Amino acid sequence: RGRACTCEQATFIYMSVGILGAVAYDSVSGNFLRSLASHCNPTITRLSTFIFATVCVGLSVPVFCIMVRYNLTVGMQCGEGLAYLLSTILPWLVSWLFYKGTAFEDVVAWSGQLNNGPVNFVLPLVVSLMALETVCPCLPVSRPADL
Repeated sequence: RGRACTCEQATFIYMSVGILGAVAYDSVSGNFLRSLASHCNPTITRLSTFIFATVCVGLSVPVFCIMVRYNLTVGMQCGEGLAYLLSTILPWLVSWLFYKGTAFEDVVAWSGQLNNGPVNFVLPLVVSLMALETVCPCLPVSRPADL
């Protein structure tokens, strides 16, 4: 009962934040961070937007490059040079294809929607159900055969 309550609380909080954010702004351009950084918003909102863009978005790119390069070399999928090319150079070259126009914004928006939903809502529930079966095997928890 405790895990179900936690899942319900997390769902409520996610929905509340999303709904409050949606009703806070009448119209938003394609780049929401640009709308938040507008001079029409309070200073704390613009400062928070700058900090989020720098810390969360800006610093995640080098970390991602390092993780991909490390996984490619440790997993012995390729050598150091090719791992560096695939993890650091190739993503920047591919990003130039999407640099102008709305194609990149569309890809980011759809990938965020398709990625965050399962990660934020389905995965915690699956992990909780698997943990419940581990703690109390007498509970009837149905799982797909491939898990």
